[in-house]
Amino acid sequence: MTINKITLKLVSIIVIPIFIVLIILGLYNYRNTITIINQYNKSSYNDVYEEIKSFVELQFVALDIIEVPIQKEMENYTQQIIDRYYEFTEGIENVNLHKLRTDLGMNPESYDLYIIDRQGIVVNTTYSEDLGINFFNFGEIHRNFLLTIFAHGKFDSPKFFFESKTKKYKKYSYQATPDGNYIVELGLYSNQADMVFEYMVDHLSTIDQKKNNLSDLDLFFLVDKPIPLQAESHFTKEHLKAIPELIAGSVITLPFVNDEGEKMEYTYLFVKNSTSKLIKGVVIRILNDETEHKKFVATERNKVFWGIIFCILAVSVIVYLVNPIGNVIKELAGISRILATGNIEINISKLLQDRKDELGELARSMSTLISGLLKTAEFARQTGKGNFDIKYNLLSENDILGTSLVRMQEHLSKAKDDELMAQVEDMKNKYVADGLADFSDILRNNNQDVKRLSESLMRKLVDYLKIPMGALFLTYDENNEKYLMPQTTVAYDRVRNVKNKIKFGDELIGRCAYEGKLIYLKEIPQNYFKITSGLGDAKPTYLILVPLIYNHEVLGVIELASFKDIELYKRLLIEKLAESVASTLNAVQINQKTFNLLEQFKKQQEELRAQETEMRQNVEELQATQEEALRRENELLNYVKFINASIFKIEYSTKGDILEMNDRYSIFLKQDDERKVIKNHVDEYNVLSSSYNVIRDIWSELLAGIPANHKTKALIAGNKYVLKEYFWPVKNSHGSVVKIIKLSYMCDS
Repeated sequence: MTINKITLKLVSIIVIPIFIVLIILGLYNYRNTITIINQYNKSSYNDVYEEIKSFVELQFVALDIIEVPIQKEMENYTQQIIDRYYEFTEGIENVNLHKLRTDLGMNPESYDLYIIDRQGIVVNTTYSEDLGINFFNFGEIHRNFLLTIFAHGKFDSPKFFFESKTKKYKKYSYQATPDGNYIVELGLYSNQADMVFEYMVDHLSTIDQKKNNLSDLDLFFLVDKPIPLQAESHFTKEHLKAIPELIAGSVITLPFVNDEGEKMEYTYLFVKNSTSKLIKGVVIRILNDETEHKKFVATERNKVFWGIIFCILAVSVIVYLVNPIGNVIKELAGISRILATGNIEINISKLLQDRKDELGELARSMSTLISGLLKTAEFARQTGKGNFDIKYNLLSENDILGTSLVRMQEHLSKAKDDELMAQVEDMKNKYVADGLADFSDILRNNNQDVKRLSESLMRKLVDYLKIPMGALFLTYDENNEKYLMPQTTVAYDRVRNVKNKIKFGDELIGRCAYEGKLIYLKEIPQNYFKITSGLGDAKPTYLILVPLIYNHEVLGVIELASFKDIELYKRLLIEKLAESVASTLNAVQINQKTFNLLEQFKKQQEELRAQETEMRQNVEELQATQEEALRRENELLNYVKFINASIFKIEYSTKGDILEMNDRYSIFLKQDDERKVIKNHVDEYNVLSSSYNVIRDIWSELLAGIPANHKTKALIAGNKYVLKEYFWPVKNSHGSVVKIIKLSYMCDS
């Protein structure tokens, strides 16, 4: 059965709100029940905690009272043991402690004696089961306590300690021997402490009976790890990580699975013991019996469930009774809704048209209207597709819709043409604006160097216009005659240098510069130029020449060639760009001229200062020239003698022939054969057993007037040498090299 909207509206306005209110009330009642149960559980935990806390604190007080006389007695026994037996500890591990205990009058049923070494190991005891036990393994608290006893050497007796093995309270005392190598430990069981423990266990069992929902209650004494009060209890391993949070004062509930596989929860509380050095406090673990609570919660949940089922059934009955009444209205509303959306391709059922009431008359009128609108819709559809040639016949003189559609067709046709023209114009304007912006960056970033500016500009211009060739010509002035020289030419994205010199008025470029006007040709003269690429040669068909004018002065010409027409908007971009380029070129040229003038001025100033200084020095030097010349002549003779006696010296012609060689070097080269003939540097390096390539590589530099030095490895008469060689070109007054002098000496490496 299909549900109509009238029925749905009735249900949504009346039935569903009632249904929602009932569900909210049921859920609120259920939530309130859970809250009450949780509050009751929390109250139970608090009651149990306060009762156990009070009893545990009372137990600690009772033990404190019991241990006062016991501690004095243990201190007395310990002092006697130290004074009478263990002033020196040699052989202490083999002493009969049973006899010692009897000699001192200690009750063997109550007292145990222990000797503990510095590693925490029991090396002697009256309680044989503990022999060899390492007390350091009992935990960090126990270990630190024993180390403190060793360190201070004083008597100490902590509070009663609960033994996990015997499940009894036991009092211990500790005293280090005088040499600090051992600890004498006394352990004492107390009947009074046992009575306190039994009373505590009995009292705990009464708490289980008083609390109906309390399933289990356990106590654990917390040292380094929890020690259970009852022998059959054990602390859940996964819950150990919660102990720091418990000590901080939190109440924690943690899940676990019992032996039957049931999921349950433990609630943990902590009672702190601030008087004991070994026992941090008591952990209380509570296991509640949730059976009754779960039954109660299940009952409340069932009430909510059946309430929802009842509401669903009630809604179903209402829908069944009301739905047939709205079916007729639904059909009429459906037709009206379709027409309201503009869909006229619908069929009105004959049953509805044959009705004799007002609804039938309305259906027949709608059918007549739809048949008339179908033709109008087809006309509008064709017009929407852009078919503005379709004709429309008006239904009548009063056909307002048809008349409006015809006028709309006329306006759309005109708007489409206008839009296309506007888009093209916008695209062209954007192209020009973007191009000028890009070129502005190039002009701004390269305004210090004409060459970089021209190359960057022409590469970008050719690429942006997507044309194969471009060139930039700059104006030069020589003897009051202006001419153009190519600064940068680009063809197929390759830069090539052209050294043509074009006078103003000559050829197309000179004519453009002379007239100062743009030239655009759609037919380029024969053999004007060709564009060369890896695919062969091609001749452009379109050429544009734009003068670079600044302050009525032509600074250059931009030449661009293309295989296809350069559109008007691109030519407009080139003209506007030419203005910016001319302005930038003028600024660059002015900057360059200013820089050159400054450099020339600085150079002239430096030359004048140098000439002035030189003249002053010449006057002073002329006075000492004769004396200095004589002194230098003597020094030079001494230097020559020293050089000939200490190092090797040789002189070459520019062709490498040996002009002169000192005796020391000659003896060195001919030490294995005095008859050797050495005419040039080739013979010399052959004697040195070194390749001529060594000197050939630097000979061209020497002929250019550049001094050089080199290390040469020599082998003469079976002996190995390393020569450090210095070459010096000697020039004449014209600056030409006339000979080369080499000085060398033997070095270690």
